[in-house]
Amino acid sequence: MKIITIISLFVLMCYLGLAQQINEWKDHLSYYQTTKVFSSPEMIFCVTPYSLFSYEKENGFIQRVSKINYLSDIEISDASYSPDFQSLIVGYTNGNIDIINGNKTTNYRDILRATQITNKTINQVKIVDTIAYISGGFGIVLFDLSKKEIIENYSVGTSDNPIEVNATQIKGDTIFSATNKGLYYSLMNNPLIKFPQAWNKISTLQKPNIEYTKLFLFNEKLYLNYSTTDFLGDTLYQVSAKGFKKITELIGNNNMSFYPKGDTLVVSHNFNVTVYNKNFEVLSSYFDYQSASSPQPRYAIFDESAMWIADFRQGLIKANDPFNNEIVIPSSPPYSGNRDIISTNNTVYVTRGDRAENWGKTFTEATLMVYENNEWSSIDKTNNPPLDSIQDIINLASNPNNPTEIIGATIGFGLVKFEGNKVKSIYNDKNSTLENIIGYGVGVSDMKFDNNGNLWCTNMLTNSILHVKDAENNWESFSFPTLLNEETTADLLINGFNQKWVSIRDVGILVFDDNYTPFDKTDDQVKLLTPSEGNGNLPSATILSIAEDKDGEIWIGSDKGLRVIYNPEEVFNNNAEAQDILIKQGLYFQVLLESEAITSIAIDGGDNKWIGTQGSGVFCLSPDGTNEIFHFTAENSALWSNNIQSIGINQKTGEVYIGTDKGLISYRGLETEPNSDYSQIYAYPNPVKSTFTGPVAVTGLVRNSEVRITDLAGNIVLKTIAPGGQILWDKKDTNGNMVASGVYLVFVSTLDGIQREVTKIFIAN
Repeated sequence: MKIITIISLFVLMCYLGLAQQINEWKDHLSYYQTTKVFSSPEMIFCVTPYSLFSYEKENGFIQRVSKINYLSDIEISDASYSPDFQSLIVGYTNGNIDIINGNKTTNYRDILRATQITNKTINQVKIVDTIAYISGGFGIVLFDLSKKEIIENYSVGTSDNPIEVNATQIKGDTIFSATNKGLYYSLMNNPLIKFPQAWNKISTLQKPNIEYTKLFLFNEKLYLNYSTTDFLGDTLYQVSAKGFKKITELIGNNNMSFYPKGDTLVVSHNFNVTVYNKNFEVLSSYFDYQSASSPQPRYAIFDESAMWIADFRQGLIKANDPFNNEIVIPSSPPYSGNRDIISTNNTVYVTRGDRAENWGKTFTEATLMVYENNEWSSIDKTNNPPLDSIQDIINLASNPNNPTEIIGATIGFGLVKFEGNKVKSIYNDKNSTLENIIGYGVGVSDMKFDNNGNLWCTNMLTNSILHVKDAENNWESFSFPTLLNEETTADLLINGFNQKWVSIRDVGILVFDDNYTPFDKTDDQVKLLTPSEGNGNLPSATILSIAEDKDGEIWIGSDKGLRVIYNPEEVFNNNAEAQDILIKQGLYFQVLLESEAITSIAIDGGDNKWIGTQGSGVFCLSPDGTNEIFHFTAENSALWSNNIQSIGINQKTGEVYIGTDKGLISYRGLETEPNSDYSQIYAYPNPVKSTFTGPVAVTGLVRNSEVRITDLAGNIVLKTIAPGGQILWDKKDTNGNMVASGVYLVFVSTLDGIQREVTKIFIAN
């Protein structure tokens, strides 16, 4: 099996290093889970649940099509292509419709906005001549591709109880609809066709009142499919005026899709693709294109060049014959899960696992997804057999003394140590102080390295909730019987004061200090913070996120808002209380994010706070939280969803990786981690071409650098202070006018003037 990862010219421009400009979004959706494939004379289109991509047959170019560039929404339910109008029609689960023609997308929100419709999911887009028949929970909507408008809608069933239509097919002068309550039909010229009374149920079927999912014509005969999830498989019927005929040759299969072409029928079954002749005799079968993994085809078509299979695990399969095939996908993570995101040494690691709503197991296969040099790869059981017995990796940590060493915390299987993308060790109750709970296993919710290279981790539902391992693999455990006993732990933070902050489900936060002597318990300090005033004043007992900023302040996110502890060094003196952030709204002050569930907090190089929420998207706040820099939502940005699960930042590039419940996306942020000197200073893009409209970045700066940009005559066009590792210049002078073409000098220095450097920017307007 050959795997092809090809990137088109469009994608290449967007994905090469610094080609992603400041304030730009980048698509990191998974393109492995494909659901449908269809074609034009020049292109193959492949659909995923959240996006699609196109493949040029002649040159092999791939182009991603997502909310970032062409789509107006996410969660695609069906799509189709009209060669006559060279238009791509995309339907969504919420009723939204996009028509893409060339580089232009026109959005139609009629179904989406219809208040009288409860089920707006588009189940099928069927194009016949100039009309796209759009079937869904609302019945059938007719979209005229020549007029570019909705011209009619048909309601099947009764006026007060509309029936969901799964598929529509026209045969002669009759339109048929496969619904959730049987097979219906109406004459096309019936003047009352838009009304339920014009539609008749075919009651002669063996099962006239059940849900039928698929409907198609093959050799001028009408076929109807009944889907089931039991071991008996689906049932396919041929339907005619004389009644029905069961197609016994397909009994026992789960029929995912049907593609008729001439005398040949391509059927995607649950685990293979089979080609039949008109008598339903098997001509060929495609069942081994995935090598070690079981195939999961969802749709298959063929043309003069190949069989094209949309597989739910491996992406788009180009099969020249049953034994010669390739996998064609854009570079992407294999899964959409993103419970935790970390970045180290310019490499991003994402874990697929998650915890359930009760903070328990989800039984997700252990997978670590790696993004390096603009390419995605995966560490899983196929290339690391020890992971075959591991599930639910929920949090990650990197060793500051060895960037290639990544530790994964699991719910039930202890700790997994990766090095060089290989599993090196697994720590559990057999080789550490970690405890095993019968029926649950060795549950570790989180772990972090301290400044001395010691690894600290939590042990869920045990008496010893905190453990430490030094570089020589010596272990020690800690219990706090007067405060806690067999609690469910969540996140762990080690701050600049060497304090360990452990969030405890439905309790609060445990703060522990070993006084830099992890194996000497005589000087330990411990404090339990709760929502009570005088005892922490936490926003809630349910702590969902915790982070330390550049000033050492502790930002705490809960299911009931956000608070900050400004003096964590005083926590053991009972002088550290969490405080609300007050922001002025007109004449009044209100509490920042008071009603939000704060799922993630990340700090960028300029000390800005990136706040992920459950339902309200992402907030980027100024260092003190009083100013809103950005508020990204699914409605005002390319963000896939407003439900944020995780945020991780590549401090070298400033790229902010945002994990949503729909998948991963990144945003090229404003700030980078400051450097210790100016040895890596540069400007980009450089030279600045006349077609470039974004800001110019000067990066590689020391924190709080003084930056002056002048022309060759010495006239200052920008003077500023860099809070982090970079500044942005809008190419305007101090009067707000665009500067002329030419060479501009960038003078940078530390505030004490000890370190200085000069670089150049060439502008071609």
